[in-house]
This record gives sequence, structure tokens and C-alpha cells, in this order.
Amino acid sequence: MKILSGAEAYRPAAELLREYLSEVAARLADFDGGGGDPDVEAADGSMIVCCADDGTPLGCLAVRTIAPGIAELKRMYLRPAGRGTGLGGRLLAVAEDAARDLGCHTMRLDTAAPLTEALRLYRRHGYREIARYNDNPSATHWLEKALPAAGPV
Repeated sequence: MKILSGAEAYRPAAELLREYLSEVAARLADFDGGGGDPDVEAADGSMIVCCADDGTPLGCLAVRTIAPGIAELKRMYLRPAGRGTGLGGRLLAVAEDAARDLGCHTMRLDTAAPLTEALRLYRRHGYREIARYNDNPSATHWLEKALPAAGPV
């Protein structure tokens, strides 16, 4: 797996975000696109893209700080070819490392009930339900995980 971030992630992130928005819109009746423009979101520098060893983009996500010590995971998406392979857990670990690099000790996220595979992934990796922390109209679940300090390198 190859990880891209910053400027090198822009083009594949924009492409993956378009797919993400299309898939989520098809699965959530009330999804309004989340107010995001894939080109703008991909250009803000918060996107991380994972690729196959041959360079084919397989998934993306964004990590941003929402309060001192608290990061938020957004826009996590895996193409169908990457699903069920363990790649979701590996990409989630990359996101948690990025949050720690931002100085955060906690990761939060929201998701919607129809995205059952996402909810299963988050719970399997230690995320626990919390009270609503944002105003995302499509979200039905809000989760949080305390991030352990990074181990020795």
C-alpha cells in the first residue's frame, strides 16, 4: 500500500471524493452532498489517499482538528476493489497516525445507519458511541476513540 498526502493526493482524492459523494447519495435519502466540492476538499491539504502498489487509487479520507486535542475523520471511502481486504482497517490506522501527528489524543467521526459496513469497521477498531457533537443532518451515529500514544519506531 502506498500513501499519498498533500499536493500529490489532490487529483486522486478529487476523483475518489466524486465516487464517495455519488455512492453516499445513492444510499442516503436525505444526503445533500455535505456541502462539499470535491475539488475544493481535495485541495485543502487534509486528504490522504491510499493506492495499490501499482499506483491505482483505492481509498481516501481526511483528518482535521476540530478542538484542541481532538481530530475528526471525514470522507472515508474505499473503492469496491479495496473492501473486505483489510484495507479499511489499515487506512483507519493511517488516519489515527495523522491525528496523532496533529497533536490529537482523540478521534471523532460521524456516520449514518445505512452505512453498516463503515459502522462495523469503526466499532471493530475501538470506536464507541458518544453524544452528537456536530450538526451533520445525515448522521445517525457519532463515535470517538482515545488514541494511544504511538509505539516505538
